[in-house]
Formats: sequence, C-alpha cells, structure tokens
Amino acid sequence: MTDRELLELMLDKVTNMEQDLSSLKTDISSIKDALTFMKKAIAELDVRTIPNSQKIDTFSEQILFNKAKSDDMRKTQRLLNDHDTDIRIIKKLLTK
Repeated sequence: MTDRELLELMLDKVTNMEQDLSSLKTDISSIKDALTFMKKAIAELDVRTIPNSQKIDTFSEQILFNKAKSDDMRKTQRLLNDHDTDIRIIKKLLTK
C-alpha cells in the first residue's frame, strides 16, 4: 500500500469513528433525558406513597374503632333483648 492509500484508509476509519462518536453522543443524550424523566416519575411516586400510607393507617384505625363500636352495639342489642324478655316475664307474672 502506498502512503496515500494508507492515509485514505486512516481517514475513512477516523470518519467512521467520528460518526460512531456522534451516534453515541445522541444515544447518551437520549438516555440522560429518559433518566431525568424517570427521576421525576420516581419523585412523584414517592410523594404519592407517603399520603397513601397515611391514608391506610387512618383507615386501619377507623376500622378498629368501627369494629369496637359494632361489638358494643351487638352487646347493647343483646342486653336490650334480655331486658325486653325480663319485662315480658314480669308483665306475665303481674297479670296472673
């Protein structure tokens, strides 16, 4: 190979490397944009997660409170039924 042919070959290789580098720069820029978008999305999810966990805690407390209330209402209903039964028995005894 002559010097000219070697120089042309080197020029072709350098040109190809420049194109490859340009393509890599474009890809890196795209990746950086995607990374920025993903970071924003993660930050938004973090912000949403905290209130959701607080809501879940509030709902859990309310469920426990409502369950206790429901148990108390069942007990009161049972006592009321017992009281009504006692009153009926007393009425029957008094009417005889």
